Amino acid sequence: MDSIEGIFNGTTNYILTKTIAENKTYDEVLKEAQLLGFAESNPKLDVQAFDPKYKLCILIAHAFGVFVKPNEILNYGIHQLGENDIRYAKEKGYKIRLIAQARKVGKKIFARVLPQFVNAESPFYSVNNEYNAVQVEAAFADKQLFKGKGAGSHPTAAAVLSDISALTHHYRYEYKKVQQNGYLNLNNDEPIKVYLRFMNESILDELFFEVIEERYESKVYNYIVGTTYLSQLLKMDLNERGDIFIAEIVSDNSLLIDELVEEEFLQNI
Repeated sequence: MDSIEGIFNGTTNYILTKTIAENKTYDEVLKEAQLLGFAESNPKLDVQAFDPKYKLCILIAHAFGVFVKPNEILNYGIHQLGENDIRYAKEKGYKIRLIAQARKVGKKIFARVLPQFVNAESPFYSVNNEYNAVQVEAAFADKQLFKGKGAGSHPTAAAVLSDISALTHHYRYEYKKVQQNGYLNLNNDEPIKVYLRFMNESILDELFFEVIEERYESKVYNYIVGTTYLSQLLKMDLNERGDIFIAEIVSDNSLLIDELVEEEFLQNI
C-alpha cells in the first residue's frame, strides 16, 4: 500500500456540502444536521476532526502495519469555517472537504486530517452530503475509490449489526502487516501548502512559513497562502483557536516526494 485518503466523516461532509451549495452558515447547517440525526448534540468529535483521525489510526495499522498514537497525528476541523473562507473557495473554483490521509514515502509515513480545498479533478469533489469516500493506492493496483453513506440511522445501524454479528462468531481483526513493516515510522516533517485566514498577525510569529505565495489584508479579513510544515501545525492547539481557519491546498508535490526519497536514501548509505 502506498497511500490511503478520503472523507471519513459523513457529518462534516454534509455540513460542508450545504454551506457551499445553499449559501448557509456553518451554524445553520450544523443545527440542520443535528435535527436529521447526522450530528450529535455535542458535535466536537466530528467537527473538530477527532472521529476521522481515530479511523485513520486504525487504517494506518491495516495499510502499513504501524500503530500510531492519536496525539501524534494532526487533526483540525471545520468549526471555525467562516463566510470569507467559503467565498474564497467559490472564487477559486474549489469545494471544501475534510480529508484524512496517510501515505508512505521511503521509510516515512505522513498523516493528517485537515479541511482541504479540492478542485474538479479531485475524486472527492463530487462526493456530497452525508457520503464518505476512501481512495487507496498500491503499487500494482493503482488507485481505487470506495464510496458509501457515512452518517444517518441506516448506515450506523448496519455498522452496529455487523459488529454484533462479528462478535457472535468470535471474529477479530488481524494486523498482518505489523511484522512486515517494522522499518516504517510516522513523521511530521512534511512541507504542506495551506490557506490561513486570521485577524491577528501575531499568528505569523507562532507559525513559520517557508514560502508565502499569496497574501491579502483588509480591516475585516486577512489571509495568506503559503508552505509550512506538519510539525509546525501539530505543536499548536489549532482546534482551540477561535481566530483562525486553516485548509490545505493540494499542489503537485511529485518533485518534493522525489527529494524526500533521495534524502532518505543518502542518509542510509
